[in-house]
Amino acid sequence: MEASPLARLPPELRNRIYEFALSQPSPLATTWQPEVKKFTAFPPLAGRPSPLALTTTCRQVRIECLQLFYAVNDIVIGFEKHTCETKHVCSSLETMAELIGPANTAALHSLAVTLGKLEACSYRRLLLAVNALRSSKAAASVTAPVFLRAMCVHRMKVTFVRLDMQDLKASCVAVLEEVRRRVQSTRCSWAESDDLWLLIGKLEDLATES
Repeated sequence: MEASPLARLPPELRNRIYEFALSQPSPLATTWQPEVKKFTAFPPLAGRPSPLALTTTCRQVRIECLQLFYAVNDIVIGFEKHTCETKHVCSSLETMAELIGPANTAALHSLAVTLGKLEACSYRRLLLAVNALRSSKAAASVTAPVFLRAMCVHRMKVTFVRLDMQDLKASCVAVLEEVRRRVQSTRCSWAESDDLWLLIGKLEDLATES
């Protein structure tokens, strides 16, 4: 690093270069593997090198730009189908915070936890995940926006749920309106799915909380 022309530049200019090199055009996805307590590596986006390639060049560059990497990118945590359980939602956040450290956790631009596709019979998983995140110490330690995402399917109709854990009331109102609209468009009784009733009722409760 000492012999590099980069080292002779002012810190402000180096940070601009780092930001340009580290910023990704879309969110970076990783999959939580609870059996081994590890995340999969961020895959490179089409036509681009590994998102963390710059941080592997030397120790000094890594020190200078790793925190910036988390500050300029959106991170998405996903799960394999057989591991998408409520306990794993919290453990993934806890492990993420431990792995990247307090400084990088505080620098996060945004963090989304995605539950994937939920059929009407599994809507309870979404509600359990909401409650788990609300009580999670790891989620509370993240000052950046934390989102819970899922794709809810009812009678071939898809509703993309995106709940902002820092502004749960407002996001629940928006999701509730979308769920109602989708269900009404199926021209069927809500009573056909107890879990759908549960989802709507819980969203109403969350949307009216002070």
